[in-house]
Amino acid sequence: MKRVLLNGGGLYTVVQRLHHHLRSVETKFVAGVALGGYPLATGVSLFSYALAKEAHRQVPVYDVLYVRKEAHGMGQLVEGTFEPGDTVALLEDVVTTGASSLRAIDALRAAGLVVVHVFAVLDREDGGAEALEAAGVPFEALAYISDLHP
Repeated sequence: MKRVLLNGGGLYTVVQRLHHHLRSVETKFVAGVALGGYPLATGVSLFSYALAKEAHRQVPVYDVLYVRKEAHGMGQLVEGTFEPGDTVALLEDVVTTGASSLRAIDALRAAGLVVVHVFAVLDREDGGAEALEAAGVPFEALAYISDLHP
């Protein structure tokens, strides 16, 4: 996955697809989980801004939040400018068991944000989708490991 996301063309393609899927949910923010989610959130935000600037119609522009694995600097796990009650979609490169997504959801919720959806580029189908649904957050992946290795 890192090879795809660290390539300009690969990242652009993934960002386009994520942006398309994001339009099905109402959210103000996209959040990336360290490290693989950071370029996804930044890319989707830039793509949404460029699209809105070029479009002759209103399209959503998503601001970015970063979720750290450990508190840093001011002791915060969530970086960005937001208000309690703001909505956020979490972006992940790969979901396996869902543990990192669940930690990020906990951090976002503790900061007062409402997590409306989790999108992943790849679901390894190792229980992550079920864990996220059990936490009350809808989950969707662009690809599933069973599609790649039948």
